[in-house]
Amino acid sequence: MILSLLSATQRVGAAEVLNNAWSTFESPYHRVEAEWQRFFAGVSGPSRLRGVSFSDSIRLGQSPNLGDRVVFTVEAGAGHFWRAVTYDFYTGAGWRTTETDKADKIAVPTTDRQKFDARFDIVEPHANLLFAASEPVRADVPYQFQSGPDRTYSTSLRALNRAQAQGSYTVTSFVSVADKQTLRRVPATYSDHIRAKYLQLPSTLPQRVKDLAHKIAGELPNSYDKAEAIESYLRSTYRYSSNVRATPAGRDPIDYFLFDLKEDFCEYFASSMVVMLRELGVPARIVEGFTTGTYDSGLDRYVVKEIDAHAWVEVYFPQYGWIEFEPTPSQAPFARVDSDIVGVGGADGEGGSGANAAREDAEGLGQNELDRGVDDTDLSGSDPISLVRQLDPRPAIAFLALLVLLIALGVAQFHWRFRGLGPVESAWGKTRLLASYVGHPADPSQTTYEYASSLGTAFPEASDPVKALADVRVRERYAPGGIDEDAQEAAVTAWHRTAGPLLGLLPGRIFGFVTHLFR
Repeated sequence: MILSLLSATQRVGAAEVLNNAWSTFESPYHRVEAEWQRFFAGVSGPSRLRGVSFSDSIRLGQSPNLGDRVVFTVEAGAGHFWRAVTYDFYTGAGWRTTETDKADKIAVPTTDRQKFDARFDIVEPHANLLFAASEPVRADVPYQFQSGPDRTYSTSLRALNRAQAQGSYTVTSFVSVADKQTLRRVPATYSDHIRAKYLQLPSTLPQRVKDLAHKIAGELPNSYDKAEAIESYLRSTYRYSSNVRATPAGRDPIDYFLFDLKEDFCEYFASSMVVMLRELGVPARIVEGFTTGTYDSGLDRYVVKEIDAHAWVEVYFPQYGWIEFEPTPSQAPFARVDSDIVGVGGADGEGGSGANAAREDAEGLGQNELDRGVDDTDLSGSDPISLVRQLDPRPAIAFLALLVLLIALGVAQFHWRFRGLGPVESAWGKTRLLASYVGHPADPSQTTYEYASSLGTAFPEASDPVKALADVRVRERYAPGGIDEDAQEAAVTAWHRTAGPLLGLLPGRIFGFVTHLFR
């Protein structure tokens, strides 16, 4: 049945219908998914990331393996942090991006924001991502925003195809120059969408994390002071370290960081600040990208390397949009004057370096251009058959129907994650994801063949097909002439043959997970 579902949901039309249905069940599904991820987090120790990758999810506890390779250079009037992606959903083990609406235009807030142009020369491409300062509004290559449904902000900016993100391009952004007093006066009135997305927290979040948030900033009068207090607390109480240690299985990584480790990588600082702000009713999200880099006077450019990869925080202020904060002590905080006047030395200076934003009039980019079971009957003394006859079957039927529906939606979502990839990369991604569900997560440092070999050793029944799939993938990526349609079909067949043995292990895995939920 499941294999039939896997096959059927590959049809584009069916997938689109199921994806629309998915939105109705997204919140309860994510709650179960969050507990699943939290339960299994840390069982394999921290994996090491080779280079920098900006996907639609991150798992806390991955140790960075960052070198000195240049990723890109930037020509801009001032330094800034270069945004790649943002994350809104905290799973209890990491973060996911759930806002993936596509838009050609967004209507970002322009209050106390100034136009900022940055030209990027890409050395190490990251799929079709376009980097940007703060809130991008347009680029000089064909582009598309990923955004929320109201289209007043973006979660990432992407070129329409990979080639357009691999050369040189210019992105125009609006950067905030709002001062502290202005942000202190912003009323905490948020749309239903902002509240639903950016105040989300898993039910598994330990109480002492919540208590700490209230202890630090619960009595402060406004969102800005709460954000600044938590930022300062993290910067002064914890130490930065690139030696990431795995969170013990079943532990929330933020709780582990705040009360046990007390030192770790930037993702832990940013995640802790976002979670504590949300507990206080302040919408916030985590951002990943790069710091300013190093200014090269000879090139008159900022040179950005892998080692500059970073995570920081954005807090939402109505009418002013997303404002950056820096809770990691290894970076300078974003500079804002504590004054009603933005003047001499008083620019927002967002970018860690405190440099002023480009002083251009924002009028050139107007809004048009941005656009609950059995009743209490006494059953004691009855024989088993009588007991069964007294039970109302309807709750069980409803539960089974819901279970089947959730499985179908889960399968559809499984496939939907890979909708933008070709047959070979889609087959490879599905194999890796399914293997992670049954206890064999991928090590990002492994090559294609190394991962195939380790998976074949762990699951001998899948050894031959996964090796065949790996061979096709390597040929597609590196063979001068690429591969033909027969090879692509062989990859899909290999995926189906690999999925069989792995799917057979899922019931036991799910049973362990469910029994954990009801302890």
